[in-house]
Amino acid sequence: MASVDYDPDQYESDDYYTMASNDVRDMETRWGFRSRYILAKVLEHSGAEPTLLDVGAGNGYFVHVAQRDLGLAATGIEISATAVKFSDDVLGVKLICGDATNHEGQYDIVTSFNVIEHVQDPEEHLANLLRLTKTGGFVVITTPNPNCIQRRVVGLKKWKMICPPHHINLFTMKALEAMANSADIEIVAHETLSTYVKVVKDIDTDSLLL
Repeated sequence: MASVDYDPDQYESDDYYTMASNDVRDMETRWGFRSRYILAKVLEHSGAEPTLLDVGAGNGYFVHVAQRDLGLAATGIEISATAVKFSDDVLGVKLICGDATNHEGQYDIVTSFNVIEHVQDPEEHLANLLRLTKTGGFVVITTPNPNCIQRRVVGLKKWKMICPPHHINLFTMKALEAMANSADIEIVAHETLSTYVKVVKDIDTDSLLL
């Protein structure tokens, strides 16, 4: 088994899951466009005024965008009490604190961003998302892509997305398609999305030419 570049300062920190920054502008820079883009793509297929549940809502930012920018009836469920408090205190978004397996109700859209790589049983996680989705509704999943350019540049051992015991599953597109097919899910669309990286903050200002 290959060793991995494991950084406990990153993965064991309190804000690894909550992304606990009180700078909303920073959140907007990191996740604003991505959140609105995903919502726009899903709304191309859904009906008018859909209900939305975000499973593993983290800091609540996606729910915040869905409510604030699109006026959706959106809510989120998050197992971390710290993250739920953060969402309420910083964004004014009240998440449900708990495990989605115990949650009742059905929604037109169920999202789960960067969660499936953490769970012991991905098939069970997907089945639970389907349970929470209305007939004819939509499930949206994101997960790190082991075929991404970043992984190819730095190599598998140094890729930050390989971080057991937090990330215990990796999925190629073919693997996700196989899992969806076995659950009788019709794949409407799939894309590779990038995440903003704050490169400038890591550069010595003396070396910048402006």
